[in-house]
Amino acid sequence: MNSYQNKFPVIAIDGTACSGKGTLAKKLSNVLGFDHLDSGVLYRIYAYEFLKTKKKN
Repeated sequence: MNSYQNKFPVIAIDGTACSGKGTLAKKLSNVLGFDHLDSGVLYRIYAYEFLKTKKKN
């Protein structure tokens, strides 16, 4: 068991591609007043930067 505890609630939404996870997450975060982190954007930025750097080498 992890001794780390979040100070704020965290909601994770999992599902298949194009199933509306992002739309649901944005709307839910607005209704509940939570911050929203779109992790898919982070993965796409990382992949883009990786591929851009790889082409230079």
